[in-house]
Amino acid sequence: MTLLGGLRRWVLLLTLGLVLTPAGDALAKKRKFNIKRYHLTLRHVNTKDRLDNLWVIRVDPKDKNRQWVGKRARKRLEHFLRDWRTGKETRVPERLLWYLYLVGQRFDKPIHIVSGYRSKERKTSRHRHGKAVDFRVEGVDPKEVWEYCKRFDRVGIGYYPNSKFVHLDVRDKSYYWIDESGPGEEADYREGVAQKKPKRKKRRDKSGKRRGGASKQAGKANAGKSKAKAGKREHSKRRGSRRSSAVAADDG
Repeated sequence: MTLLGGLRRWVLLLTLGLVLTPAGDALAKKRKFNIKRYHLTLRHVNTKDRLDNLWVIRVDPKDKNRQWVGKRARKRLEHFLRDWRTGKETRVPERLLWYLYLVGQRFDKPIHIVSGYRSKERKTSRHRHGKAVDFRVEGVDPKEVWEYCKRFDRVGIGYYPNSKFVHLDVRDKSYYWIDESGPGEEADYREGVAQKKPKRKKRRDKSGKRRGGASKQAGKANAGKSKAKAGKREHSKRRGSRRSSAVAADDG
């Protein structure tokens, strides 16, 4: 693991509250957890397989900030997430396994897997490449799980209120959607689902001062043109909203 990778993981765990301070560690010892720290509990809806408190995360005894998914745990998880129809297995990205672990720790409940790897899925599907999982958290509203997963970086997250599960995949750019179809029905994507807006980096000129973009004078000159184009963009946006949701989710 590179130094940069270790730092990113430390920041992620700190953000999600999984790195305990001495005071936090003392409080954790008083509380009784269903799922042990660094462990994960899974149930499979279709195969009826069970993994109870599987030791997933390994920690370097000399440096507690250095953590990774253990090799034995990875093999067991990849078998658990196999295509239950064909029995085929594939490699699952470590980042997806980390996110499942974090969900299990956050809600302290078993995760019920609906679908993982699907070997006969369309080529554009992340299920086809082992990069996606559909799941529920026992006793937790799927919408609450969906909202929690939005804090993860570079993920696709779908909420299926009628099918009662959450889709989670790893990708290059985050995208969120809601599919109101029921089991076995054609997709019915809700329009207007809010997306995470990327932070714009402020550029600096040669003197080191921050620049917000065009000057005020240039902004006034372009104001008229912007208003004229606004109506056209809004019309195109409404037409493309449903289509873009379908494309992003289809690639899930």
